[in-house]
Amino acid sequence: MYPLSLPLELVQNISGQADISDVKSLRLVCKAFAEVAAGDLFYCLVIDMNNLKPQNGFDILLSLASDGSHPARTATRELSIQRIDLDEPVEVTSFLIPALKSLGNLKKLRLCYLFTELDWIYTPVLECLKPMMPRITALEVSLIYADPQMPDDKTKAFTALLNSAQISRLTSFAIDSSRGGGPRQDIGSHLPTAALSVIEKSSSHLQSLAFRMPSLGPLKNTSTPTTLQTIFGPSTRSSFAVLTHLTISDEIICNMRSSTPTVPQLNSLKHLTCMPQMTTTIDFEPPIVGNQQPTFDFWTALANTGVRLQSIKGARATRELFHYLESYSGELQELHIKCYRAHNDGKDKWQDLGEELWNRIVPLHHTSLRILQIRSNCDGWWSFGPLTQDVFQIHAFPELEELTLNVHKPPKSSADSQTGYVLSWILSLNQSYTAPSES
Repeated sequence: MYPLSLPLELVQNISGQADISDVKSLRLVCKAFAEVAAGDLFYCLVIDMNNLKPQNGFDILLSLASDGSHPARTATRELSIQRIDLDEPVEVTSFLIPALKSLGNLKKLRLCYLFTELDWIYTPVLECLKPMMPRITALEVSLIYADPQMPDDKTKAFTALLNSAQISRLTSFAIDSSRGGGPRQDIGSHLPTAALSVIEKSSSHLQSLAFRMPSLGPLKNTSTPTTLQTIFGPSTRSSFAVLTHLTISDEIICNMRSSTPTVPQLNSLKHLTCMPQMTTTIDFEPPIVGNQQPTFDFWTALANTGVRLQSIKGARATRELFHYLESYSGELQELHIKCYRAHNDGKDKWQDLGEELWNRIVPLHHTSLRILQIRSNCDGWWSFGPLTQDVFQIHAFPELEELTLNVHKPPKSSADSQTGYVLSWILSLNQSYTAPSES
């Protein structure tokens, strides 16, 4: 029971917004404060015992294993395993595994794929995590890469964890091989297939999905090339009913196709983030249905389904994307797009696409946009200047909070013109903010 006259909610708010060092000091005030602040101090346990910081996580593991009343046993909700280096196998059984097993209220697990090179640590830790999986609602797996030195036993152990039937109620799942520290030419099909198994088992609960794997096809031990249906399953509206946030790579967006005209699995989608292309080039072969290849790209399938995204981040500017953005209006709040021409491309490359953006796309969404980011090394229609300045005078942006856009670079002989464009831009935006609402 909370014994102090100070409102409990006030102490919780202070603890929740304070730095870790201040939370530690707050817990020293009295037992009541110590109990209230424990949830914030021990909410996330990070284990990152590398050669430079061997004690980072070591002391807390020792305390968890030896102290049955340690507050982290009940307060810890998130476990992040980045690196585990121990000197002796006996340390695994004496305190590492007991400490992990003591965490009875875990909800989120963040796991580095190769958190140790030592078999006598790797396999026991994964086996220890398996019984916890029914309680886990958020799973993140990172730094996956093909390592010639990594024994098959480790790959099999990790695949077995993902294939566990106990992983079935995830609301958030992220698996990412984009930042691995080793060669990533081929990680095989076992891990991607296991990841797809996780997605399938939790499809009715997933609210957020981030899927970025370099080896995507063919999968599931078949010769059939990968489609969107490989990831999201058959086209049934009941699957992924609550999925609102999706993060996938450019390869999937631009190259993987749908075998059906619609993807009702993504009917609830509201937020899409496109991750940059990986260093490895991946070829997607469109699957053959009968004697015909499917003609439904990702954006066309979304438009056909009636998906009305509120945010699109990191998308590559393409005609398919713009055709999708023409399928609705008044709901898009964030648009982050990019358009880059290669070194040997002419200066007019992509200008027709930029003109389409400002003359056909922006007029459909200007009233709802809060954030507009346009990143490009092109000038003309991809910058604020003589071609685009009228757009800001014609269309008001009443909700706009953030704008990223290059400013046209005039010839050196008229360098002062750039300052004029900046001032014109500022005046245009000010008019957008102060424009009266239409009655």
